Amino acid sequence: MPTKLSITTKTALGFGLILLCMAVTLRFAIVGLDSTTDSFATYRELAKNSLLSGRVQAYMLLASRAARDFLSTRDPEELKTYDARFANAKEFALEQQRKLKDPKRRELSGTLVEELASYEEANHEVFRLMQIRDEIVEQRLNPQGSVMRRSLSEVMDS
Repeated sequence: MPTKLSITTKTALGFGLILLCMAVTLRFAIVGLDSTTDSFATYRELAKNSLLSGRVQAYMLLASRAARDFLSTRDPEELKTYDARFANAKEFALEQQRKLKDPKRRELSGTLVEELASYEEANHEVFRLMQIRDEIVEQRLNPQGSVMRRSLSEVMDS
């Protein structure tokens, strides 16, 4: 049968087949691009969420280091540093909670915000108790220690 067709018909059928193959390929390309666009939008959303989570982690680490430094030095500047860094961490956690679209992640972010509040309360309670301890040491124990040292020295000398 193909041998009875004229050359014009064979050429037209060849071009038709090529056009059909190109149309099928074009369809696959369009479907692939649509899929890529959706995937890129998902990636972008996850990247934004990851960035906010990273900022919360970074500021929590910095706040933790400032808290440690305050506890070891009792320097009020370290306490101010802690408060500033912790405020930044809370701000980013709240921003993350507002921007999340997935309900499960939003719920986890809400839990994070609640835990940050209890963490802050606990840290300030520790700071307050350490200041009370320092006052007791300075006002009561240090003066009594020197009196006890003198009394022991007198006992040893006699």
